[in-house]
Amino acid sequence: YTAVATNAVAFASRRKVREFKRAGLKFTQISLDGLNPQTHDRFRGVPGTLEKNVQGIKNYVAEGLFTEIAATATHFNYEEIPRMIDFAGELGVDWFMLYNFVPTGRGVDIMWSDLTPEERESVLRVCWNKMRVGGGIDVLSTAPQFARIAQEIEAQPTTTCDTGGY
Repeated sequence: YTAVATNAVAFASRRKVREFKRAGLKFTQISLDGLNPQTHDRFRGVPGTLEKNVQGIKNYVAEGLFTEIAATATHFNYEEIPRMIDFAGELGVDWFMLYNFVPTGRGVDIMWSDLTPEERESVLRVCWNKMRVGGGIDVLSTAPQFARIAQEIEAQPTTTCDTGGY
């Protein structure tokens, strides 16, 4: 089973995606860390990458490949995450994966950008509720407390979803 994790900048063309598919590619994970260039490009450290990433996502989806958007939760994009999930659903993406920030590489210089425990709890509640109410996209997270949050929400006898303050 062939999979690739990419920022899609170098592999955004429809022609290149078709080549990958013919070679056996089945799954692609594409990084997207914001919906505006200031958020995404600043976090990635390369101006102009947001547009290329989005085009890449569209091309992978159009070619019928299982496509996941991967986002790292930080203070840079915290408030954009609910809209990012909606956007992923609109694009026809299969999964939206929210990663915890891990301060390695360039991340060592921005350790302060990680979410507080309260912010992480809030955004994970939003993620579960976004998936719960539909939209055709599965929302996943590397945060171990995501399972606990899901259980807590599902145990609530309510018919409306808490949006976590967003």
